[in-house]
Amino acid sequence: MRRPPLMSEGVCKRRRTSTFRTEPQKTSGTTINCIVNASITVVGSGVYVFGGFHQYTGEVYNEVYTMRLDDLVWKQVYVKGEPPSKRSDHTASLWRGDRLVIFGGTDEVDAYCNDVVILNFATHSWERPTVSGFIPNGKNKHSAVIHNDRLYIVGGCSFSGTSSLMHCLDLNTMEWQEPVPFEAVYSHFSWVYEDRLYVYGGYNNDMDRLMEISVLDLKTYETYKILIKGETAPVLAGQHFAQFSNNKLIVILTQCLKHGSSEIQTGVYSLDMQTLQWTNSCAGNWLEVGNWYYFAMEEERSHFHLFGTIDIDSDEYLGSVLTLDLPQYGLFSIPNASIASDFGSLFEEKTLTDFEVISADENSPTIPVHRVVLLARWPHFANIHKSGMNETLSQSMKINEPYQTVKEFIRYLYTDKLDTLPVETVARLMVLGNMYFLPRLQKLCARVLYHSIDIDNVARVYRHAVLAQDPGLKRKALEFIFKNYGLVVRSEGFRTMPQEALLDLWDHVPSSAEILIPQSLEEFLEKPLDE
Repeated sequence: MRRPPLMSEGVCKRRRTSTFRTEPQKTSGTTINCIVNASITVVGSGVYVFGGFHQYTGEVYNEVYTMRLDDLVWKQVYVKGEPPSKRSDHTASLWRGDRLVIFGGTDEVDAYCNDVVILNFATHSWERPTVSGFIPNGKNKHSAVIHNDRLYIVGGCSFSGTSSLMHCLDLNTMEWQEPVPFEAVYSHFSWVYEDRLYVYGGYNNDMDRLMEISVLDLKTYETYKILIKGETAPVLAGQHFAQFSNNKLIVILTQCLKHGSSEIQTGVYSLDMQTLQWTNSCAGNWLEVGNWYYFAMEEERSHFHLFGTIDIDSDEYLGSVLTLDLPQYGLFSIPNASIASDFGSLFEEKTLTDFEVISADENSPTIPVHRVVLLARWPHFANIHKSGMNETLSQSMKINEPYQTVKEFIRYLYTDKLDTLPVETVARLMVLGNMYFLPRLQKLCARVLYHSIDIDNVARVYRHAVLAQDPGLKRKALEFIFKNYGLVVRSEGFRTMPQEALLDLWDHVPSSAEILIPQSLEEFLEKPLDE
């Protein structure tokens, strides 16, 4: 009988779950019970599962299953051509959005695989390319990542032990490059950032969890390590589900699977690759419901999907899905900039301007602009221009916001970035981003506000999150208000909240909420009732 997956480590006692976490959802359709060490990959609006073996019988599979993330119904997929051999502990990497590159694994007679098989979604068929070059030995529990049409394979287990090599396959020529010495590791995660290959997590030859991130420079092949430490870094215990997105390593830490292990603090962690600083975006035991065996997340997207079972005694390892909306934890996927930063000087110099924007402040100056820039950067302005409205004839238009907000809004259209601004201005810009269908501006503002919330501004942030229809930021502000209610209700921002926003906030107060009074009422009150 095959051993359970090595990523599994301990189930611990349960606590009440957080009010703000996403609830696990049950899947339906074709029953997929007891499958471990399969691959699961996000492709478009769904996920695909391939291979794996039965936890109790040891039977190995090569079937393909899919589930749309909007209906959560599992279905078996029938693919044309000769399928790969039955296998588990392999990798499946999405290439160019329409092909799944499968490499390695262990087959049904415990032999290590080294073949490359491609599932072509366009033709719905299996492809077996002829490979050449320095073909690696068979291996399992390795990592795989595709970058610039190259498949990078790191570590893994083989007949000779734990591999300490990095193998690279050119997917255009199907030629394996000469292997490069790297890290002896298995059951880990790897990604590419700025011409460097990174490895996180996993185990060494002694089955010890690695406490550092290994780095390989893809130009010089030099290696070095980054130590994982600090109060905001994830602990080594527990299950680590990792993906790279928007210049950050995202790590979801859940409880272990083996009985008897000590409880750990679950949460959402991220490592900023530019600053190499860890952030604990959401701490607390809010992921303790159920057991989680798999995850799937497409790079540069904002949803992280955990798969497992709500009932810890169930063997439906793909029977439930918990989808985490990363922007709710301050992890925003920001669209790439689309305009050069030197346009800012063009805005400041006002050379050859041919249009004016007017703010709501009557005594403030108009803002000279270049019509062509607004046409290219602002769909709303382009629609006005095409319609021949009065603004086109008068060579000016009014935005009913304070002068500073309007000026920074126009500056953003020129530079495609935000300067350091007051919270009030950023909040107003977020609403403009939503109003004028400028998603990058809205998300940039939301990210700033998410990390700027305090007692004095949280009511203002909440009000503008409601106006901008940003559920993640709204949820963050609401949680802050509940945790600091006594101080927040005394703030000027709370006492001047518009009635609509105040009613919205009250609608989200749980019906069972109460203020706990530790002493008598008179001793508890800071101000006598007769004043």
